[in-house]
Amino acid sequence: MRHLSSPVQSTQTLWDWCLSTVGAKRALRLRRAENRVLRAERVLLAAAVIDRHRTITPKALSPKLATDLKWLYEKKVVGSDHYERIMHTTETGMCPFCGIARANTLDHSLPKSRYPLLAVTPSNLVPACRDCNFDKRSTHGRGNLSPYFDHWASSAAWLEARMPSIQRPEQLVFRVVPNVALPRKHRRALHAYFNSTNLDIRFATQAIDEFQLRSESWRQHAAMFGRGSLRNELEAEASRHKTHRNNGWQAAAYTAWATAAERVDW
Repeated sequence: MRHLSSPVQSTQTLWDWCLSTVGAKRALRLRRAENRVLRAERVLLAAAVIDRHRTITPKALSPKLATDLKWLYEKKVVGSDHYERIMHTTETGMCPFCGIARANTLDHSLPKSRYPLLAVTPSNLVPACRDCNFDKRSTHGRGNLSPYFDHWASSAAWLEARMPSIQRPEQLVFRVVPNVALPRKHRRALHAYFNSTNLDIRFATQAIDEFQLRSESWRQHAAMFGRGSLRNELEAEASRHKTHRNNGWQAAAYTAWATAAERVDW
């Protein structure tokens, strides 16, 4: 996961704009909930300071208000200029969760199905690819890592790729390593996040494609300069990827290939 700077928009700004675009009857109904919506933003930001934002207790709402708040996001925020501005908080345009695909949706870090008061809160809206968004859309609790708040998830090393068989070096298994330097609640959050987004399968697919693209040049390198030289090349490639994205699939894959370079029959 890659850290993102929080959106510059406040909930108040987005809320006022949304209500200026809806009918008078619905706007009046929503205005009555304004203080609750703004309070929910303050609770989220305060909880993030003490690392408790992933497990905020949802507030009970009337079904009508919950429906109105979700409608406000789906019918007014989606497709608006505000939506696009929040999308552009990722400088590279890539999904901060997987790093595989472009960010083309906004993910509710705390899902709007359970936290409708945060449905139009910019700091709860994270640019994401469709796969990451949809795979985790119904989850809640420890696995709701936020690129805005969980800076440790981009700086600490926690992703590993294993090669179960040196006869099939293209087939790697990705997993969360038991990094004892991280608090237990962070390790639990990483496992929940990794499992909910199916990153193990998606990373393994990327690794197969990369291997097929590069394996012939690796065979030639090993034949000409030896497997030790190839290991050094793969280690250097892993280091470059770690600098770019510490827990990206490329860094983990190249580390696994480098480790086995002198045993694989390239």
